[in-house]
Amino acid sequence: MAQVLVNLGNLYDNMDQVPLSRSHYLRALALLDRIGAESGRASIYNNLSQIDEDQTPISESLGLLDRAITLYRQENNQIGLGLAYRNQAKFLTRAGRLADARLAVDQARSLAETTGHRVGLAAAHEAAAELAMAEALQGHAAEHALPAAGRALAEAIAIATELDDPDRLERLLRLQSDWHEQSGQADLALDALRRADTMRIQREREAQSQRMQALTAQYQSEQQQLELRRLEANAKVQDDMLANTRWQRNGSLVVLLLLIGLAAVGTQWIRTRDRLLVTERAQNAALQRTMAALEQARRSADEERRINTELLALAANEVEGSLKRVRATVERLLGSASLPVDSRQHLSGLATTANEVIDTLANLVTLTSLEREQATLSQAEFDLAQLVDDLVTQADARASEKRLRLSVTRPESPLLIHADRLRLAEAIEQLIGNAIKFSPPNRRIEVRLSAADTAIRIAVHDEGPGLNEADQRRVFGRFQRLSARPTGGERSTGLGLALVKRIAELHGGTATFGPSCLQGGVCFYIDLPGPNANHDPLLPMANL
Repeated sequence: MAQVLVNLGNLYDNMDQVPLSRSHYLRALALLDRIGAESGRASIYNNLSQIDEDQTPISESLGLLDRAITLYRQENNQIGLGLAYRNQAKFLTRAGRLADARLAVDQARSLAETTGHRVGLAAAHEAAAELAMAEALQGHAAEHALPAAGRALAEAIAIATELDDPDRLERLLRLQSDWHEQSGQADLALDALRRADTMRIQREREAQSQRMQALTAQYQSEQQQLELRRLEANAKVQDDMLANTRWQRNGSLVVLLLLIGLAAVGTQWIRTRDRLLVTERAQNAALQRTMAALEQARRSADEERRINTELLALAANEVEGSLKRVRATVERLLGSASLPVDSRQHLSGLATTANEVIDTLANLVTLTSLEREQATLSQAEFDLAQLVDDLVTQADARASEKRLRLSVTRPESPLLIHADRLRLAEAIEQLIGNAIKFSPPNRRIEVRLSAADTAIRIAVHDEGPGLNEADQRRVFGRFQRLSARPTGGERSTGLGLALVKRIAELHGGTATFGPSCLQGGVCFYIDLPGPNANHDPLLPMANL
C-alpha cells in the first residue's frame, strides 16, 4: 500500500500537482510509521526534497536529503545514494556552499560509475555543470570552471539522448543555454533555449493527448456499464423462462399420474418430458454462459475502474455526473420489493459511498468555483439569526448520536443582513459539523451569534482536542489533514475550513480561530461587516 501511495505521489509530481503529490508522500510515511517499517523511507525523503523546490527553504530540503542519505547507507542502496548526493549537490550549490557541493558531486559521480547507473551518471554530470558555472560566477578559476561545465553538460546531454529522457534533456538544454550566455555565446544560447522550448511544447501536446485518452477511457467504462445492465436484463429473462419451463415440467408429471393407464399418452408425455429436459439443459447452459459473460464484464469493469481511478479523478465534473447516475440506478433498485436482503445491503453501502464521494467532489468544485477571480454571490436580505437556529436544529440529531450537548446563543430580535444565504449556510454548517466530528462524547458545543453596528460574529466553541502549533499554521489550507481525528469514524477531506475561509472573504469578512470559551477545545469565528460598516475592513471583535 505504501508503494502505491508513493507511485501516486510520483504521478501527481509529474503533473505538477504539488499539494496532492506531497499529501501522498506524507501518507506513505505515516503508513510506514504505523507498521514500523523502514524500507522505502529513503526514496520518500528524496522525493519530498524535490517538490516545489523553488518555494521550499533550502535548509528544509537539505535536512530531508540528510535523512535519505543516512537510510540509503543503512540499506546499502548505492543507486539511491548516488541520486541523493546529486540532489544534495544541487541545493548546496544554490546555498553557496561550493566546497561541500564539490564533495557531494564527486560522491554522486563515483557511485554512478561504480554501479553503471546511466541515469545517475547523467544527474552527476548535470550537478557538476551547475557547480562549475556557480564557481565561474564567483570568480573561482573561471578560465577552468566554464570549460569544465561545458564538458559535463555535453556528457549529460549525450546520456539523456541515449536514454531517451525528454524531461532531463529539456532541463539540460536550458542549463546549456545559460552556459552559452555565461560564455558570451548569445546565438548558441538562443538556439539551445529554442530546442528546449520545442521539447516542452511537444510534452504539453503529449499531456493533452493523455487527457483525451483518459476521457475516452471514461466513455468506454460507461459503455461497459450499459452493456453490463443489458446482460443483467437478459439474465433475468432467462431466469423467467427457466421458471416457466419448470412449471410446465411439473404439470406434465401431474398429467402422467392421472393418465398412467394410457400407454400412448404416457409415451407422448415421456417424449414431451425429454424435450423439456433438453430445453432446460440448453437454457441452463445459456444462462451459465450469460452469467460467465456477466462476471467477465464485471471483472473487466472493475479492472478498468482501478486503472482509471486516479486519471478520472482529475475530471471532477465528469466523475460527479457519473456517480449521480450510479446513485439514481441504485435508488431505483432499492425501490424494488423483490430485491434480496444481502443485495439491498450491498446497494445501500454503494449509495452511501457514492453520496460521500459526491459530497467531497461538490465541496471541491464549490471551492474551486469560489476561488476564481470572477466568483459572484447571490445576495439577498434574510434573517441570519433564524438561519443559525435552523442549522443548529438540523445538526442536533447528529450531536445527540454522539452524546454531545449542542446549544445556541443569539439575539432575541431578527438580525437582517444582505448576503448569500446558501453560501453562509454552507460555511456555518461546516464549522458545526467539524465540532461534532472531532468532539469526544459527553462534551458541549456552543454556537454564538453576536452583532454590533459595524460587525457581525458567528462563533462555534467546542471541547475537542484543539489545534497544535503545526495545525495552526495550515488550518485553512486545502487538503490539510490536521492532528485531530474524527471520534465517530467519519471521513475528513481537508476541504471544509478552506471553503469557510473563502466564503467569509467573498462577503468582505474573515475566518479565524482562537481558544474556546468552554473547557479546552477551539473556537472558529466568521466575522462579517455589520449594517453600518460600508464594506470597510472589520473592526476588532473583542467587544462582541
